[in-house]
Amino acid sequence: MKHVLTVVVLMLIGQFAAAQTLDDVSLHGTVFGYSVHDTTVLAGAWVRITDISAGQTDSVQTDGSGHWAHTFHTSGASNNRALLPQTIDLTPNYPNPFSNGTTFSLTNPIQQDVRVSIYNILGQKVTELVHRKLQPGYYDFRWDGRSATGQRIAGGIYFTVVHTPNGIKSRKMVLLDPGNGPSGGEEVHVSMFRRSPIGGEGAAHRTGESRTLDDVSVQLEFRYADYDSLILSFTLAEGQDSALVTYLRHHDVLPAGMVFVQAGSYSMGAAYQPPYSLPIHTVHVPAFYIDIYEVTNAQYKVFCDATGRAYPLVPAFDAPDYVVTNPTYANYPVVMVSWDDAKAYAAWRGARLPTEAEWERAAKGNTDNRQWPWGDTWVAGNANGSQSSDGYTNTSPVGHFPNGVSPVGCFDMAGNVMEWCEDDWHASYDGAPTNGSAWIDTPRASNRVLRGGSWSAPDTFLRCGYRWNYSPTVRRFMYGFRCAATNVVNQPPVPIFPYPADGAIGQLVDSVLSWTGIDPDLDPLTYDVYFGTDSTPSLVSTAQSGATYDPGTLTSWTTYYWRIIVYDDHDHTAQGPLWSFTTGTSDSMAGMVLIPGSSYNMGSTWPEHSHPIHTVHVPAFFIDRFEVANAQYKAFCDSTARSYPPDPGFPGMPDYFTDSAYANYPVVNVSWYDACDYAAWQGKRLPTEAEWERAARGNTDNRCYPW
Repeated sequence: MKHVLTVVVLMLIGQFAAAQTLDDVSLHGTVFGYSVHDTTVLAGAWVRITDISAGQTDSVQTDGSGHWAHTFHTSGASNNRALLPQTIDLTPNYPNPFSNGTTFSLTNPIQQDVRVSIYNILGQKVTELVHRKLQPGYYDFRWDGRSATGQRIAGGIYFTVVHTPNGIKSRKMVLLDPGNGPSGGEEVHVSMFRRSPIGGEGAAHRTGESRTLDDVSVQLEFRYADYDSLILSFTLAEGQDSALVTYLRHHDVLPAGMVFVQAGSYSMGAAYQPPYSLPIHTVHVPAFYIDIYEVTNAQYKVFCDATGRAYPLVPAFDAPDYVVTNPTYANYPVVMVSWDDAKAYAAWRGARLPTEAEWERAAKGNTDNRQWPWGDTWVAGNANGSQSSDGYTNTSPVGHFPNGVSPVGCFDMAGNVMEWCEDDWHASYDGAPTNGSAWIDTPRASNRVLRGGSWSAPDTFLRCGYRWNYSPTVRRFMYGFRCAATNVVNQPPVPIFPYPADGAIGQLVDSVLSWTGIDPDLDPLTYDVYFGTDSTPSLVSTAQSGATYDPGTLTSWTTYYWRIIVYDDHDHTAQGPLWSFTTGTSDSMAGMVLIPGSSYNMGSTWPEHSHPIHTVHVPAFFIDRFEVANAQYKAFCDSTARSYPPDPGFPGMPDYFTDSAYANYPVVNVSWYDACDYAAWQGKRLPTEAEWERAARGNTDNRCYPW
């Protein structure tokens, strides 16, 4: 009879405490809302908690302090049918706004043809993410802002649209100015993943079975009034802090009709004649919001009606009925408004006029010093000017020229009407601020800045860097405006989801630390890392951008402490909690494979001593990838002065144990006691029979052989 030896890692108390049977698991947290006005707790927010593994969904509401709590009961009935969605639904994408990529989820209740597409604000299809028959289930999509040809597309408002035989679902999203991304097809611009907890490693548990903590995969969906919903998915880890801090973005962070412009530097100015736009200089503009379109007659009429302000006078061009009360021109830009009128409207709306630096940043982006919003070549069909081929003798409806949209998603930044800015007029940029603020004199100068050219101006006046000025009290038939809003900066939340989990035991000595940082304002984050064996760890890394830290090879059986301090780019900071973990042996995992904790059917119908077939739940464990070899066992014998195994006498294989030709062959002629002593020498143990069979056949079927 052959005697072969396979070894697994000794289970360390605490290392896989996540796999201990649980009675329940509790989560709790606080939900905050943030807007351009404030950050506050949200009382009455809905939290939808889905225990994906068990197919259970519950909902709770936050109390008056924004707090919520929920307990999972981890034993009891589970029904696979409950795991299937009941309706087709499209979740809001996250993050939103986004630049490098965004994710959204689709629930599909039945097998049916599904088409998921992206459209721009003009109803033109940008790309198609999927068009095929989908099985019932949950699907995650990720789109990185590219067209069907792989080209980066301009920032602006886009729509995700789902077509099925039973109806249409759509969601609005905002793509930020993407800059110069790689073009062509070298990257896949969409990914689709099916999330189905039915079957396989993540199968739902049978009626009456207890589960373990590493089984608890959770999805949380937060909703409140007109705030954007947020979805988080994660698997609970042993020792993980279950208190969650969540921020929901209010729609007035991205006010209706506005686009978010990321903070950034750009080259402001141009070498035009007269030299009003010189010198060209670098300006850093903080993040802000600006109207996608010029303010229209209809919008201005609402302001006049609400405040008692007089309607603008009829402009002196060939549209004698061009008044704010005429619905024919409701979507045309308001004209005959002074700088003072524009200021009053903006204040009434809770906004302001853009600074000149903000206006130019929105007109040309920040990747180049382009002449017009679309590039460096004049195209007559891209804007409403005196040299345009648009068929309009004066103003045109806002947003009428889709090919003239700016890199951040603004329309009519070239032509239609000249637009008032906040700044006082200066004949050059000598002495101009470089922080994006308005250039205002004390006392204020006699004239204000106008930008963008108008329907009556030639193409050179419609360039991004062209500047003009007039008295703030004058009203003319080519002057209009658009509004801007300041981006309120919120403090970043503390980092969450540490790895290794707080309090974890038996961690690898080559563990790499990781954590999650989420900023409410989508600001870039940097981190200071404190790490060491003292409970007041030392600073080991500063101002790093990534959310991982490699401490190098750690010492076995040692407790380490670590803390993360997060910073946004507005000097706001948040200090994370003190986390700790304890390492295991230095080489305990070498040559081994991790088997996740799960249930499987153990036993067989033949022979009889494998009866009855029964369900076994095996906690997570490591097991040797290969049988213990002669060379490995020889090292044990040489180290402990143990006798070599007797030669098995295999034909044609003399000196089976000591001949180097058989060093990688499995050791034989070892007893159970020999195997136990070898395993102890390695700091390991023998596998249980249940572990061995779990490793041999997996957990998806009751197969006869490993293959």
